[in-house]
Amino acid sequence: MLFRPGQPAIGAWVVRSGRIAVLWTSDRMIRRVSTARPGDLLGLVGALTGAHTVTARAASKTTLGLVPLHQLHALLQRDPIARQAALAHLADELACFQSFVAAHSARLVASAQKRPAKSFLISESSA
Repeated sequence: MLFRPGQPAIGAWVVRSGRIAVLWTSDRMIRRVSTARPGDLLGLVGALTGAHTVTARAASKTTLGLVPLHQLHALLQRDPIARQAALAHLADELACFQSFVAAHSARLVASAQKRPAKSFLISESSA
């Protein structure tokens, strides 16, 4: 496992060979959001926010390169082209996630509706 939700980021990863499965996980399910291939960047959201929001794990034998946080932040501060590329990458990730949510929302709602509703008893006590 490369990283999981909530794990502090140590940098961004570049896939040099192989494939990485990017997964959305919850208490009840695991869904593949995308697959990273050679040349793809992983973990940028986590590197910018401090913690990862998805799970990333090898889907095949994989070689990765790490861009440590301090180098990534320095590059983004001094290089407008790198900043623009990072923004484009984040926009692509957002579009991918929006497509994922749209494709799975009906299934998630149907699954939630099949589960019995929990009921709670609330009582008032007099003091």
